Amino acid sequence: MLAPPKTSSSFRTIPRRFVVDALAAHLAQIGAGHDGLVLHYPDGRPLPRNRFGDAWRAVAKASGSPTVRYHDLRHTYASTPLSQGVSVKAVADWLGHASPTVTLSTYAHLMPVDEDRGRSVLAAALSPLPQTNRGLRAPSQRIRPAQSP
Repeated sequence: MLAPPKTSSSFRTIPRRFVVDALAAHLAQIGAGHDGLVLHYPDGRPLPRNRFGDAWRAVAKASGSPTVRYHDLRHTYASTPLSQGVSVKAVADWLGHASPTVTLSTYAHLMPVDEDRGRSVLAAALSPLPQTNRGLRAPSQRIRPAQSP
């Protein structure tokens, strides 16, 4: 039995064109099942959710990666952009999380440890700047003694 997603946030936009292209290529090769489904039996019947795990494990084993779980794909999808500094808000939206808090509580350990970068940003923001544009001396300028007449 087909049913709509649980919540309105379950409807999401795929953020990368290459994913759409790969999906289109797959559908061109394999074809869609009944009602346009991507995951289906060879005869087009829908693959029930309680049978999906069996199908996934068979495919993973055939590909030489028997220990890769289907949920590992979601984990990789979340952790890759987070580890490269993509905003938590963007990743939360892509995952359909109700808030970035959910994303942080699950994936924060994967975000880059950038203490050096943080120190540099704060140092640059909090350091006094030379104010030569208002007639004030920059710190590197030397004071010259006044010339005698």
